[in-house]
Amino acid sequence: MFNKKEWTRKYYIKNREKLLEENRRWVKTKEGKACKSKYQKEWRKKNPERAKEMDRKKRIRRRTNSALYARERYLKIKDNPDFKNKRNERTLVYYYKNKEKASARGQVSKALRSNKIKKPDLCQLCYEKRKLHAHHEDYKKPLEVLWICEHCHRIIENYKLLIIATALRQSLLGGKEER
Repeated sequence: MFNKKEWTRKYYIKNREKLLEENRRWVKTKEGKACKSKYQKEWRKKNPERAKEMDRKKRIRRRTNSALYARERYLKIKDNPDFKNKRNERTLVYYYKNKEKASARGQVSKALRSNKIKKPDLCQLCYEKRKLHAHHEDYKKPLEVLWICEHCHRIIENYKLLIIATALRQSLLGGKEER
């Protein structure tokens, strides 16, 4: 009976030197790794579009795999009483630290369910059709929200942080300008 594994092993032993010389880049030695990386760099220079496409697919595959892994892990531990207790504790701590925020979010959610407010289809800043977030300018007015996409929301939050940092820097310098 033909044993492919045995045949491959014998072929490799018989033709080892020839294989090493021809395919040095695939051998698991220090110089083999150097040859492989050099070969890859050359190939990427010659085929930039294909390399870019391969990188994109690799990123998607990694993202998908990590999401699936996280979901599987969650499904395994979700019924664990310790996990439930820690999660409930974290939720309560967040709620008590951010009562105004949590209350505003809850009111928006309740108003959406009861059709008091309606979620538009487009972002109110960039007019793109994306998944929208309810952005509160003032948590004391919980139903006055700006429906914006995640990208615009991130820009607004970063801009707020920049303004706060600038004001803090000026207060620390005592009104003097930086050089």
